[in-house]
Amino acid sequence: MTASGTSSLRQVLVSGNRLTFFCVLFLFLQDIQAGQSPGNTNKLAEYWALLDQGNTTNQLTWERVSSSENGKFQTAVVKAYGSVTGGNLYLSRDFGRSWAPSTNHFNLGWSGVAVSRSGKYQTAVAEGDSIYVSKDYGQSWKAIAEAQGNWTSVAMSADGRYQTAVANSYNNTNYFSTGICCSSDYGKTWTPLSFSYNTWLSVNLSASGRIQTAVSFVIEGTEDPDGRQGCLYNSYDYGNTWELNTNLPPNYYTSSGMSGNGRIQVVGLSNCNLAPATPGPIFISCDYGKTFSESSAPVDNWLNFSLSQNGRYLLAAAYQQTDTNEAIVPGTGGLYASSDFGVTWFRTDAPWNTWTSVQLAANGAVATATAWGSGIFIKHKSSAHIPVD
Repeated sequence: MTASGTSSLRQVLVSGNRLTFFCVLFLFLQDIQAGQSPGNTNKLAEYWALLDQGNTTNQLTWERVSSSENGKFQTAVVKAYGSVTGGNLYLSRDFGRSWAPSTNHFNLGWSGVAVSRSGKYQTAVAEGDSIYVSKDYGQSWKAIAEAQGNWTSVAMSADGRYQTAVANSYNNTNYFSTGICCSSDYGKTWTPLSFSYNTWLSVNLSASGRIQTAVSFVIEGTEDPDGRQGCLYNSYDYGNTWELNTNLPPNYYTSSGMSGNGRIQVVGLSNCNLAPATPGPIFISCDYGKTFSESSAPVDNWLNFSLSQNGRYLLAAAYQQTDTNEAIVPGTGGLYASSDFGVTWFRTDAPWNTWTSVQLAANGAVATATAWGSGIFIKHKSSAHIPVD
């Protein structure tokens, strides 16, 4: 985006809000215990912490994390794939300070998880398996037997009533099947959308559930007779009907995110068909996902996003680049943040890593990130330093 384009986007975002922008006010850690001082906030590295739970847990293939509105209840999923085992759900009830595995002892290819505002309703999805729902803060889980698929992502409204799951419904026999399932009764029953076969990778819902956005990926070398791969789709009626977004051309979209009211939306891409992968930009929308503009964020291998309730604070996760010899490319795999609705971006103090997901509490006060084979990282910020929504 040009300087004039950035200025124009900023003007649109702040028009009528009389917001004062703050520089580098994002994700300052304050210990959960009352009375702890955040210390010297210029030394950001002191305030991003790995939750060291021992090598056995830290080295798991962490895939996604989600939290309640205030960040107290959090659930993270670990992916089992191929010969890699240990795919379980992990729960926290103390703002991410400690975690415990689900007593269900799952061993699945978990790929996504969503948590309601209160934390009571939770839904997780697994590749090549089913949709699993919980209505008791993650204590117990029930599989939706009729919802089998190669699930890649799930999201829900703030109250948990509306839920949408998406799957990569393209298999090796070139057969398409249902790729989107929706629930309007807190995950009790699910309805597949007949049109929805696609290579879906991400879905997001507004707090009310009315606004929904899903992105699909281009898998090179596969048939795509209807031109559905690598596209963004919007729904403005709780996921009942979807329309192709023609503002963004087909591309290698991997992730998306949106604010509570759906106004601020973000989409990222990375072409991982190639080895090494080709990084891509971040696109921002400030009109409920209708039009997007390329942001000032650096190109990277974007994999996951999370936004605060009003969309002011954004956190983006990128995975580490490898070269043709599979060696890690220096300066790749960072956590990036924006505190001005995505107008400007900066790399946080988090270490370089293969980040797989990020989660912000609704007011941006608690941030959690998962890294493939490296564990769960968490950060808190003081309301004395950063205004909440």
